Amino acid sequence: MNGKSSLWILAAGLLLLGGAGAGKAVPPVPPKVDPAAVPPRPYYPPGYRDLRLAAAAEIATFPRPRNLMLMHGYPDEKRLHYDVIDCNAESLDGKKVDPVARRYGGLAYDVARMRAELKQLGYVPSVYDQPLLDYERAMLAKPRSRGDVDAEEAYDDAPSTKLARQMDARRARLQPAKPKIVAEGGCGGGEAPFRIRFSPPGGHLWLIDGFAFRVCERRVRDPWDHRACGWTEYQADDTATVSGRYIYEARWPDGTVRRGARILEGDPGSEKATPVTFRKD
Repeated sequence: MNGKSSLWILAAGLLLLGGAGAGKAVPPVPPKVDPAAVPPRPYYPPGYRDLRLAAAAEIATFPRPRNLMLMHGYPDEKRLHYDVIDCNAESLDGKKVDPVARRYGGLAYDVARMRAELKQLGYVPSVYDQPLLDYERAMLAKPRSRGDVDAEEAYDDAPSTKLARQMDARRARLQPAKPKIVAEGGCGGGEAPFRIRFSPPGGHLWLIDGFAFRVCERRVRDPWDHRACGWTEYQADDTATVSGRYIYEARWPDGTVRRGARILEGDPGSEKATPVTFRKD
């Protein structure tokens, strides 16, 4: 996952961590996602539609704030624009997911994100619907591990640049007052280190990022089965290099189990791990 440069995200993460990791967890409330929103298409490879539905659920749970969707850009710094490249985009750990998720997970997330955000920002479907369908179909046909949209840079011949140009041409014709749609990228650093702690001591922790958990929900009967869905296990004082929304399960020797979600956002430029505490009470 690429750079988390926004002060809003950093502030939200530090608020939840409470300085010493003592903040409240974010409940993993799964929103209802209408399967009709992602109709099956003949060119979808097996398993891809599940990825799209999982991505839609995660984006509905953890949307970007509006001030990260619309930002001032170069060279016209006086006007807001929508950048199709999201430096905060979720990504699946290729070592812990099946081949379908490894190959198509990034694309599924990017397409679901853009569709949800453009709708939320008030762009009419005629601006983005067909260009996104064409982009998705073309990217599914490419031998790539993930979509192009969350790459660090955009180039004139990049699929992300072509997509932005197509959507913006429609915007200029249909909604000229709406912010321009661009592909600029320029993402910064990456994930930040966290030091795992427990209150009281003696706990045991399993983490999985939110998108991977949503995928797991659609693939297996019990997504809390740590062996089935690529959870990562931690003990006290272990370092977790992560960024974003994570589902957790913490256990203590007396049998107490706590489940929930945490937003883990720190300073990727810092060499010092931020303490994050998981509490029994």
